[in-house]
Amino acid sequence: MDTPQKPFELEHLIRLLHAQYPQRTDVLRALQLCSGGYWENNDYIYFLRSHISNQTHNDSPVVEKLVLEDHAERNIILEVVEDGRIAGIGYVTR
Repeated sequence: MDTPQKPFELEHLIRLLHAQYPQRTDVLRALQLCSGGYWENNDYIYFLRSHISNQTHNDSPVVEKLVLEDHAERNIILEVVEDGRIAGIGYVTR
């Protein structure tokens, strides 16, 4: 699904990443560069078009998933590709 862009909580994600992974300045910089994005559904926004479900993956594969604990009901998953870009962000209810 390629739903229209809607805002995501960038500043909130930056605060969580800084608090939980302070040594990961590389991911922090990559997150700060994320803009726009497309919501695949209510729980996943992607930034690299090749990471849309059911499409060929021409970009780098996801090599790391960082889990951010948000609040009691939700985790946030940052998917990082080989070259350090953020492929997508998933919101997972616990």
